[in-house]
Amino acid sequence: MMRKFGKALSGRKNLVKALDSQIHHEFSQYKYDEDVELFLNLYQLEMEDFADTKKIVLKKSSKTHNLEINFESKSPFSQKDLKILDSVSTEKITNNFCDFNVFITKIQNNSGLFFDCCSFKSELHIKSITFSNDMKKFETQDESNFFYNGPDLEKFSPKIVDFFYNYLFEFGVDQDFCSFIETYCVDKDYRLYMAWLQKVRSLFP
Repeated sequence: MMRKFGKALSGRKNLVKALDSQIHHEFSQYKYDEDVELFLNLYQLEMEDFADTKKIVLKKSSKTHNLEINFESKSPFSQKDLKILDSVSTEKITNNFCDFNVFITKIQNNSGLFFDCCSFKSELHIKSITFSNDMKKFETQDESNFFYNGPDLEKFSPKIVDFFYNYLFEFGVDQDFCSFIETYCVDKDYRLYMAWLQKVRSLFP
């Protein structure tokens, strides 16, 4: 029993040493992008970066509409994973992508549109467009799951689809915005990882 306890103490010391080394390395490598605040000010966006969760929310209001954009942190593919994915894909795989949702609500009557979107290499892609006469219903997942998600946009009128792209552009959901969230979601994941290292380390005083 004493021999096993001694091994446990030795293993614990090695774990603490490894964690300390990893924490030092990660914090020495990380640098927060100061351009984040410049971007938010330029696009007049307010950010809610929820601590200890993957969730990120961007908000903006005008006299007539409220804009809310939700996205999550994303762990980037490793170089090894990228090579494997490249070998089985017909397209070049990249870390420059991000799924996000856009809620545009008309203040007058609370009706609006929900856009399920993704960005890929800073290019906006709309996957579906949902209408609701009460956008607050999206706060209840059980209810919003039954909403009609709109027509298949690949088979829909290109002119109308282009209108919706331009509609999002008017609210600032453009190429620079896509580039921003593609970068920020990875940065958020890295910060969560560093926080995780510190919290795990705190278990071993």
